[in-house]
Amino acid sequence: MLHIDITQARPGMTIAMPVMHAQRLDSILVRAGYQMDETTIRRLTELGQRSLWIEAPGFEVIDHHLSPSVERARREMHVFAARALTDLHDDRAWRRLLREFTEACSSMAETFMAEPNAALFLEETESNEYRMIGHAANTAYLATIIGMKLQGYLVRQRKRLSAKHATNIVTLALGALLHDVGLSRLPEAVLARWEEQHDEFDTAWQKHSLLGHELVSGKVEPAAAAAVLHHHQYFDGSGFPQKANWEGRKSGLRGDAIHVFARIITVADQFDELRTLYSSRPRPLVEILAALTTGRMRRRFDPVILRALLEIVPAYTPGRQVTLSTGERAFVVVWRPSDPCRPKVAVIEDLRPLCRGDTPEHRFIDLAMTPDVSIVQSGGQDVRDCQFSLPADITPQGGHGLHYHALDAA
Repeated sequence: MLHIDITQARPGMTIAMPVMHAQRLDSILVRAGYQMDETTIRRLTELGQRSLWIEAPGFEVIDHHLSPSVERARREMHVFAARALTDLHDDRAWRRLLREFTEACSSMAETFMAEPNAALFLEETESNEYRMIGHAANTAYLATIIGMKLQGYLVRQRKRLSAKHATNIVTLALGALLHDVGLSRLPEAVLARWEEQHDEFDTAWQKHSLLGHELVSGKVEPAAAAAVLHHHQYFDGSGFPQKANWEGRKSGLRGDAIHVFARIITVADQFDELRTLYSSRPRPLVEILAALTTGRMRRRFDPVILRALLEIVPAYTPGRQVTLSTGERAFVVVWRPSDPCRPKVAVIEDLRPLCRGDTPEHRFIDLAMTPDVSIVQSGGQDVRDCQFSLPADITPQGGHGLHYHALDAA
């Protein structure tokens, strides 16, 4: 399947992934398998749909990275995020949500294990949903995939627990879903100041982690509550809440002193904040990964968890369009976590054969073998300054998918 702009859609093309409502991710506009006509294309354009996944014979190598089941699991996180903000204050509703959330997480884990190569964090179309809900859902979804990948690491980090309890994905996902719930207790002026300045040193804004911990304590497992409290603790000790040592100097927790669930949520939280909260439209994934792995922010993160992130977040999503330095438009076909900015792409000049179910003429370019060609645009945004190579200490040594544990390369 290929991801095309709505302006490239033509009658006869077949929808490969369900088209979701831009404002309600639990509402399907067009189901997979539907063959488009002029009326459908016009209506989707009127509704603000910007892009579509379409069937593409001859490019099945892309399909194993994409799954309706995994996409459904991502959408469920948005539904639970919306409910959690209201049900948290109603004991009966909260108990019901916890039961449903546990069942959903178990189902999600089975889906991820059955389709490990499809368990990726993919760029999605822009949505007008309430931003706090979207951020909570994205953080929970990404943290869950990371936790699934780092099963062995969780066991080593939580030595006092049995393997079953150490790898409790439900507790991790719930902590991630609720990590910012304390923001609901902050004064409007503080939230407005944060939206304008994004100042992490604002002590009034920093209180949201303590307020969130107060809200969830007694309602969730202690590990989930600890994750809410410490999701802004950074691996280098620069986070908060801070405590004074015996000399009276204040600092945050450091390294393994931070609960491993909080460390995972920190990576997922910072990733999605950079991607969606600081700009009017989602930034390209390559830009975010460059900032997290090669910039000053890198010191904030557990390197094992950061390496896991690179194995499930492609800098360029398989199936999506990019523009090459040659001026040609191409589709990403194969991505490599160890060399994220040099995927294999297919140059396709004419998509019309897809209307007949035929394979369009194409030419493959492996950017790893073609150093004079690079990607200059992704998602309509210039990414020439975002290309990066990974430092040796966080470069994945194996393949992607949940069957490869980042711990093995630690």
